[in-house]
Parts: sequence; structure tokens; C-alpha cells
Amino acid sequence: MPPHTYKLDASGTGEVAFPDGFHYMITVRLGPSFHTGMELISLQGITYEQNGVHVDLVSGNTTPTWSKQDAHNLLPVDPFKTLQSLKGTLAPRDLGDTAIAGVRVHHYAMEMDQAKLIAEETSALADPSLRSALQRVIQKGTFHVEVWIGVEDHLIRRISTDEARTETIALHNAETNSALPPGASDQGILAISDQIVLNLHDFNSPVTITTPPNVR
Repeated sequence: MPPHTYKLDASGTGEVAFPDGFHYMITVRLGPSFHTGMELISLQGITYEQNGVHVDLVSGNTTPTWSKQDAHNLLPVDPFKTLQSLKGTLAPRDLGDTAIAGVRVHHYAMEMDQAKLIAEETSALADPSLRSALQRVIQKGTFHVEVWIGVEDHLIRRISTDEARTETIALHNAETNSALPPGASDQGILAISDQIVLNLHDFNSPVTITTPPNVR
């Protein structure tokens, strides 16, 4: 890979309860030697991360502790936003039938509607002066989506997204609501590409997701 290039791989499993709850565990790997685990719960737009344990010095029992997190700064995928992104796509291309885990599915490919993407992302920027720069980034980027839908039950079995864009560090920080360390320069270019695959199964299974205890 070119210098100053980082490849981050994340995989995990979890549960989704419509309309606004998910709970999953994820493993994040950076290169061959570093990996870390995360457990997240999200309910009604509030995201909690399991970030430690409380130890009872008398009994020795341990209890996980949680903290509220800004969802914009978390790496893991929001399954609801991924599903909602299908509403912002252009006309699909029919790629025919295949099978996923023994289930016959129909495969479609499509591109994101850049006009809708521009309207959505620029409206979320706190600094209006960056909106024209973000518009140019999206116009030059690529935003590909594929979806696999059950032939008989019409349920979405898999969604795959593939996005690439190039933007300044200053713009990226504004989009993610993050700040550089003191003294660091915001002059520079980031070439960002990400691929997300979301597999859905065990539909209508009983799922209970609640606010975690010991939130700090």
C-alpha cells in the first residue's frame, strides 16, 4: 500500500429490532498485529459503548460499564442508515438470480443519487462555507450499492456498499465533528474508500434490546 495508508477491517454479529434498536459485537483489525473488540447498543438514536468493568471488592463480581457515545465518531455501521440509503439510489440494474445460505435471491446493483447525497450531507454541515467543497467531493466520488432480495419472501438478505471519495482534512473533520490535536495542521488530502457488507437473517426471531445498566 502507499505510504500513510491504513487498512481497517471490521467484522461482527448482532441483532436488530425495528424501528430503532441494535446490539452487536464487533472486532476491528488494523494490520496483522492490532485488533480490538467493541460492544455497542443503540436505542432511539442514542448509542452506548461497553467501555470497562466495575469490580465489587467484597464479592469479586464484575459488571460491565457503559458510556454514551457520539454516533458520528464511531466506526461501526448503523444498520438502519444502511437500509435507508436504498431510498437514495438511482434505477437498479438487474444482475439475475443467485443463492445466499440456501435461499434464492434476486441481485440488483445501483448507484447512489448524488443530488440526494449532496442535499443530505451538506445540510448536516455546521459550517455553511464548506458546503460547496463537499458538493464537489460528492460529484467526483463513486457510491455503488448492491442488494440481494429473497425471490419468494421479498426480504432483503444482503446489502453491499462501496464508496470512494477524496477530500481535505479540514472538510473530513467538519463532517465527522472531530478536532485535530493541538498544533496539528488541517492542510492535506484524504483519499477514503470503504466497503460495507450487511447480511440479514433469522427474520422475525424474538429480539429484546434494552438500555444497558451502569451507564456512566
